[in-house]
Amino acid sequence: MRTAMIRLGVAVVIVIGAGLSTRADPPAPIAAGGLSSADLATAHTNRGYAYFGKSQADKAIADYTAAIRLAPNDADAHSLRGWAHFTEGKMKQAIADSTAAIRVDPNSAFTFRNRGRAQLYAGQARPAADDFAAAIKLAPSDVLGVIWLHVARVRAGQADQPEFTANLAKIDRRTWPGPIADVQSGAITQEKLDDIAKSAGDKPQIERACDAQVYLGLLQLAAGDKEEARKLFKAAVEDCPLGVAEATERAVAKLELKALNAPVNTASKPASPKSGPKPVPSRSSKLESTPAPLPSQTPPRQSRGSAEQSQIGARAATSPEAAAPPASTPATSLPGPSVIGTIDISSDPEGAEARLLGSSCETPCAMEVSVDAPFTVTLTRKGYAPSTVWVKIQPEGVSNTKFVPNPVFARLTRSTDKKPPSLQPERPSRTR
Repeated sequence: MRTAMIRLGVAVVIVIGAGLSTRADPPAPIAAGGLSSADLATAHTNRGYAYFGKSQADKAIADYTAAIRLAPNDADAHSLRGWAHFTEGKMKQAIADSTAAIRVDPNSAFTFRNRGRAQLYAGQARPAADDFAAAIKLAPSDVLGVIWLHVARVRAGQADQPEFTANLAKIDRRTWPGPIADVQSGAITQEKLDDIAKSAGDKPQIERACDAQVYLGLLQLAAGDKEEARKLFKAAVEDCPLGVAEATERAVAKLELKALNAPVNTASKPASPKSGPKPVPSRSSKLESTPAPLPSQTPPRQSRGSAEQSQIGARAATSPEAAAPPASTPATSLPGPSVIGTIDISSDPEGAEARLLGSSCETPCAMEVSVDAPFTVTLTRKGYAPSTVWVKIQPEGVSNTKFVPNPVFARLTRSTDKKPPSLQPERPSRTR
């Protein structure tokens, strides 16, 4: 009979809480020979999964590829290879593989979520939100899917608070990682979640702590608290265990930490020491520190791409004053010789080039700048008219300053001199 195959449903359970004892070592029947094509494809998929559990993603991808050649209509091999590609930071390949898997099996919440993550970190927040919404329809009680949908919609500038609240109400809090929803709703504190993560349960404590760090980090980032998110992601990168169970979480923590800790040197003189990352708590106090409350507990800071900010930014980008410095903000009014901070930039549509102070990035993005005068951000995208937004430096309290507006947002208008490019997402290449 055909060798029993690890189904995607099992893979999902492993991601959110099961152990790895059943796949400790790569199976051996491939070398023995004598297998049918179907059995050989299954053996390659099983061995690939075992390699992935040993953090050998390259070998896993090679086995999944062999399985796909033998069984091109096997959704599992495509989906698992897409997952491996995501953890390696290969978002285009992850999207292509996940798309191929969805064509074969459109009822896999795991695959929709994996494609959504790949699209999110490829800068395609709106298609990512659509995928996360599809995953929630298939698995409405999964708190991780609910969090991912909220994160994607915040980054896409879509209002979702009523739906987010309704989705949280469907979560089963009795089993891990359900209690994370209680933090978001304000029913428990992050310290209480720390105690729950350390208590006995089906999932090892170190894995539950990893989950808490990563998903609370995502929620803090959605609420606009980058510093607290940075601490949580740094803790996750240091503490999340290797293997299948936390492969996604480790990859996400690394991606987010890289984005938060990637300053762009746009100053004409060396940056002040204040421009570096702030200290983080020691390993012994990872979740025992007192992090900033989540949005449900206090009014949230405005997050990048929120609906309100999008409206404000759109008015600023299209107003007559947007391209010229305000007369009431002379450079001599600045609080000091150099102001260091992060400016968030987004546009509609996304994928525009944002240029400021001699550097550039592709929206949505963030840049750390050191300036001593107001400056402009110019956004351009093929097929659209350029837009320039003036950014001033405004005192906030006795010693702090902030950039206004921040985030910078521009709603680009189509150019009339040439046919604009299609706004449809790029179709992934067909996989074999």
